[in-house]
Amino acid sequence: MINSKVARKETTSDGIDAYDLIMKNKELLLDRAPKKSPVRFIFSHSALREGWDNPNVFQICTLKQSSSDVRKRQEVGRGLRLCVNQDGERMDTNVLGNDVHNVNVLTVIASESYDSFAKGLQTEIADAVASRPRAVTADLFIGRVIKDATGNEQVIDSDTAHAIWFDMAVNRYIDKKGVLNDKYYEDKNNGQMKFAEEVADSASDIIDIIDSIYDERAMQPEDARSNNVELMVDEENLAMPEFKNLWSRINAKSVYVVDFDTEELIRKSIAALDKKLRVSKLYFRVETGAMDEIKSKEDLYSGASFVKEKENSYGATITVNSNVKYDLVGKLVEETGLTRKAIIAILTGIKPAVFDQFKNNPEEFIVKAASLINVEKATAIIEHITYNIMDESYDTDIFTDVTIKGKLGVNAMKANKHLYDHIVYTPQTSGSSQWSWMQIQMLSCM
Repeated sequence: MINSKVARKETTSDGIDAYDLIMKNKELLLDRAPKKSPVRFIFSHSALREGWDNPNVFQICTLKQSSSDVRKRQEVGRGLRLCVNQDGERMDTNVLGNDVHNVNVLTVIASESYDSFAKGLQTEIADAVASRPRAVTADLFIGRVIKDATGNEQVIDSDTAHAIWFDMAVNRYIDKKGVLNDKYYEDKNNGQMKFAEEVADSASDIIDIIDSIYDERAMQPEDARSNNVELMVDEENLAMPEFKNLWSRINAKSVYVVDFDTEELIRKSIAALDKKLRVSKLYFRVETGAMDEIKSKEDLYSGASFVKEKENSYGATITVNSNVKYDLVGKLVEETGLTRKAIIAILTGIKPAVFDQFKNNPEEFIVKAASLINVEKATAIIEHITYNIMDESYDTDIFTDVTIKGKLGVNAMKANKHLYDHIVYTPQTSGSSQWSWMQIQMLSCM
């Protein structure tokens, strides 16, 4: 065994000898005679992640998520190299035949989810192994399986394929070169497609086959700035007597003061943590699968080639120890804005069983505890806030001096009864979208 790490206060390492053996004298590793070199590779990883000719038993490749242009299949290709035997002969199909896939196996440890990695890899392979047709021909339909309205399947033969192509030409869906024209897309969008009598009941499947060809018009980039709007003030609405009357009642400047009892906040925070703080225990899930055979391009796009073999979840009894230091009090002070004295009073006041959850999942404990304390703090502020009106007031310039921008369909909409020609709003989740819409309606009716 060779340890390549350099210990503290040491200046040399066995890693130099290991490097020389791997990169300069790799032939010794291929020889099975123990007298020449007793070193063997059980698996290659990390230092050999980009592949190397060696008779290793396992090859492991770790992939990290990034925005790099390097695609998954390129990274996997660098990770896997066909191994060689002791004579330096590469173990490819010429030597192993169908067993080449059983001997040369790459295990990928991806930092993303199994489903995401498997789907992404298969999609990229599908894009690379076959080019999409650019025109409609009879050959496009031959051998395809279609279903009618009753579920009966039919394999398109040569005569039927030519009949489909001929009717498309007659109906002016394609030009002389087989390129789809505007009439095809118009009839498709209007649900008025016409096909040969032989496949009239399978129109949807025929359309799916036709849509598999490469369409340049579908690949046109979208102008991301086309829906951008800059709000303009409606001077007539700004000058309306109704608005001026409303503005004179709400334009006063004010200051607010918050004065609440710290002891009351501590008591309510303790009660909230005892009642609501529930921290989940750590566990990890391992998903494994393999892609042994690529049957068709359709299987790659659908994700059927990569088969998930098993999925297991494991509980982890991980507790806080001396190797990991958590400043629990300091972190809660940072997240809540309370004093250390107040945080210590809250933590010492909660039930022991509640506090014991900290050792099971410290990070989640801190996040959830801070959230519950902040809720109580916000409630205390609302209950004890006092506003004092000042002698100064806001002018209508605040509506004209600022620049407000939005994007139609995202956070902006057209307005008819408003100070501006558009309304900019904050997109809400589905659970609160109704309330958001009511707010918009109220603003529009001002």
